[in-house]
Amino acid sequence: MYIWLAWLVALCVGMLSGALARQIALNYEAALRAHAPINTFTCLRVLLRSASGMRWGWRDALGAGLMFGVTVLCLHIQGGVAGLAASLACAVLFCLAYIDIRTGLLPDALTLPLLGLGVWIGPLNGLAALSAAMLTYLSARLLDAAYRRVRGQAGMGGGDIKLMAALAAWTGGYTLIWIVLGACLGGLLYAMGAQRRLMPYGAYPFGPFLALSAAPVLVAGVQSWF
Repeated sequence: MYIWLAWLVALCVGMLSGALARQIALNYEAALRAHAPINTFTCLRVLLRSASGMRWGWRDALGAGLMFGVTVLCLHIQGGVAGLAASLACAVLFCLAYIDIRTGLLPDALTLPLLGLGVWIGPLNGLAALSAAMLTYLSARLLDAAYRRVRGQAGMGGGDIKLMAALAAWTGGYTLIWIVLGACLGGLLYAMGAQRRLMPYGAYPFGPFLALSAAPVLVAGVQSWF
């Protein structure tokens, strides 16, 4: 009974996240344009507004179908409870990626719960997950500080660093290295294709590439620690 309940909850959450992701991103962008503060309250208000004022379009239906498929894979590969946890993580990642595309921001109201879920119900034990997240956050901060000192500009945003820490809580430190490398390669290839040049310039949101690189790992339930 509990397995079927986990399947039902996961499928519902997956479809809703896929259907609402674009609406959440659009409403969050509109709130920021209206000079709403970048805080948890604004994000929660956007979530409620998106859920209550849902207007379905083909993009929303496509997102719902995509996340339905991802959720089915999570449950099929990992089973009830583990699959439910992985599907929740993928749902949050999908929303974060859409928001980052529209606004260039990764709100703490979604990133920090993803971290908390990784520590609480992720595949690693709580201490290992927390250690992985803390070491990842500190290491990324140090690398960003070194980059700022050498180049005089930020190498990555604070939201990207927090998202990497959250993903480390789910996958462990070693696996995260490959996730970040995959995200960097994906971002580079996208920039090269968008600009049609071998040496692209400028900045692009990194969150979508992190999400795209991490999703297969979360679906497969692969995790490691040093």
